[in-house]
Amino acid sequence: MDNFKKYWNTIRGKLAVLMLAIFALAFAIINIVVGVKVGENNRDTITSELASIKTNCEIYVRQSFMLSGLNNDAAAFQTSANQIVTELLASLSVPVGAYDLQGTLISASAQELFADPSAADITEAVAGNTAYELNTVSGHTSACYSFPVVVEGATVGILRFVKDYTPLFGQSRETTTAIMITTILVFAVMYALIMILVGNITGPVVRLSRVSQLVADDIANSRLSSIQLKRQMPLGRRDEIGKLADNFFKMVSKLNFQVRTIKQDRDSIQKLYDHRKEFFDSVTHELKTPLTSIRGYAQMIMDGGYEDTAFLNKGMGHIIKESDRLKDMVVKLLEMSDNQHYNDVPYEQMDLAAQVKDTCEAMQFKATRYGYSIRCLADEKLTIMANTARLREVWINLIDNAIKYGESGTEVLVVATQRSGRACVEVRNRGKGISPEEAEKIFEPFYRTDKKKSREMGSAGLGLSLCQKIVEEHKGEISVSSVPGKETVFTVMLPRAAEG
Repeated sequence: MDNFKKYWNTIRGKLAVLMLAIFALAFAIINIVVGVKVGENNRDTITSELASIKTNCEIYVRQSFMLSGLNNDAAAFQTSANQIVTELLASLSVPVGAYDLQGTLISASAQELFADPSAADITEAVAGNTAYELNTVSGHTSACYSFPVVVEGATVGILRFVKDYTPLFGQSRETTTAIMITTILVFAVMYALIMILVGNITGPVVRLSRVSQLVADDIANSRLSSIQLKRQMPLGRRDEIGKLADNFFKMVSKLNFQVRTIKQDRDSIQKLYDHRKEFFDSVTHELKTPLTSIRGYAQMIMDGGYEDTAFLNKGMGHIIKESDRLKDMVVKLLEMSDNQHYNDVPYEQMDLAAQVKDTCEAMQFKATRYGYSIRCLADEKLTIMANTARLREVWINLIDNAIKYGESGTEVLVVATQRSGRACVEVRNRGKGISPEEAEKIFEPFYRTDKKKSREMGSAGLGLSLCQKIVEEHKGEISVSSVPGKETVFTVMLPRAAEG
């Protein structure tokens, strides 16, 4: 459609469309006139032949009654129906059938052609009218002609003939086709000659117009090509159009250089902006989680946990462990500032079940604080290849969200098992749930289902987006299913590593 609009806006386009419209209208008129005339000729031929058949049949029946000494009534017609059908078939060489005045078949030369008493022409004949009906089956056209037989003013019966008009209609189609083909050829030659003349007059202007439109499109799409334009421009002419084309090409060449420079600068700035944004988003979220764990155990120890030696040792151990992990993340952030990516970190074989159990244990303090409990069901060993520290962030984020958005006093269930040959981790909680509309957007950066509650809990809406990114880095998938008001399940599928 866009190409047609561009073509329409040229002089040549307008003339081409106008000539096509004129030729199409003329062709349609000729087609209609020829069709009407051929149809009228066919109808006149059929009507004339059938009228002649009717006249001859009525004369024959009248003479047959006279020679046989029969009365001019329906009974006599029924008595001599077989003889009438036989002799008319021999005389006219067309199938014939005889009916009584109610349209019931009495005799027929071919039963299969006259078996339908509800045919339109039979119905008309019963009503006292003469009628015929054209039928086309498998390319063969025949006329079913029915009329009441009137002898000396008395209607004695109905005769029906089936006459083949396939040759007539075939000849008509051939005549029509020949006329249409001749018309098309004449119009095609006329159109070609006219367009050649128009092209010689408007060609250089049209080409230069197209080039200018191409330049505008290329600038908008940042793909300007001087070589391509040079091939399409009417260069080499010594008239005013040639001079205009030469100056236009010089201008485009200079513009092309400027566009390439601007595009390179734009791409560099956009790439830098995207990198900085992703960097700071990741930093903010990933520094938060270990600090939360450290602060939680420190607060519990301050609140009296130091009196319990076992708990104190356990808490200090977690604090040291999270501090070391925080230190590792800072080192990695410094490496990232040197354009290092997470994909560059080598993967190692690890026990996924053990990591999930350890993460559940580390998050238990937060669950207890908010009135939840965490139950972990994990197989003995699920071996995968992973960036251990990076993957741990997934379980922390998922369990943290289950605690934040679950129903107080309920249980967060974490299951690590094997499914369809892959490692599967599910995090389940009961609560408000997620609607289908929210589930479609839940992994988008900064998307939060409950914005007020998220702000109160310090969530920026990056956790699930980062989880998805980490899982995809490990060639896995993450999905969510939820029944609003009942249960929400986050499922992570990861490829297993070969053991041995």
